[in-house]
Amino acid sequence: MTEMRDIPAYKAEPRMPPSASVPPWMFIYYVKTSRWVSNEKDVIKEWTNLAKELHSELQDEAKVSGDIKKALPPIIGDAATPRDKFARIARYCRTQIKNVFHDRDALSTDEREEYLKKRKRGHSPSDTLKEGRGTFGDINPLFASLAAGAGFDVRIARLPGRNSLFFDKSFPNIDLFERSNIVINLDGEWLFFDPSAPYVTEGMLRWPEEGAVALVSDPKEPIFLTTPFSEPEERWPADGQRSHSVSTGHWKAMCRSSTPDTTASAARRITTPSHLRNAGIVSLRRLKTASRRLR
Repeated sequence: MTEMRDIPAYKAEPRMPPSASVPPWMFIYYVKTSRWVSNEKDVIKEWTNLAKELHSELQDEAKVSGDIKKALPPIIGDAATPRDKFARIARYCRTQIKNVFHDRDALSTDEREEYLKKRKRGHSPSDTLKEGRGTFGDINPLFASLAAGAGFDVRIARLPGRNSLFFDKSFPNIDLFERSNIVINLDGEWLFFDPSAPYVTEGMLRWPEEGAVALVSDPKEPIFLTTPFSEPEERWPADGQRSHSVSTGHWKAMCRSSTPDTTASAARRITTPSHLRNAGIVSLRRLKTASRRLR
């Protein structure tokens, strides 16, 4: 029995830690007796089990079929270097495969429900490839399958979002790791991808996933890596071609003056970094979708 008294009220503050890392809370879950964690040795053993399970799951979900092999040449094209190859694979999954749960692809509720109703059990990367659409959980395995077919060492990483919870290595429970990325091991360098996020460009992750500790799948032992932060030049590139957007607006306003119908005009240029731009696009699309439903 656990009891707590005189708990102070939760109060949100600017730049505070993730909300689930501040107030006390309780997490109730089932676990097999053989996997009960009671000491440091058990913790290491459980992390090892989880890493092996993730590795096995990815092997099952991201099988390289004949359809995957056949699709690779036109996707990769004339890419010569390994980085160019997996960048094109990621770009293909991000731009050519519709995410049925993402606002970018503007599926109605009825269309989404109809798709999920017809969706067969054991949906494979080949199915996602043929249909040209899928869920968040379909697009990343498709990327993993294509990357594996191209000869890359592909893993999956599970991690908590920095906006919800800090990683706690003393508590090995995968249910708290609600986010996932695909990881490629390129000559000892671990590269993280999330092609299921349409508005995040190559080399970047959604902001809650950057700078977070992740568990990476492995057939032998757990691998803990901290996902990289985007570099300033990636968010604010000099050439204007990558991850920020520029909006120019013109406004005309009526001014109170002794001269009738006096107007003043102004132009403003707004440059938005990638993460804020992504949030803005998603919010705008949700607003438009809600507006259409109200008509």
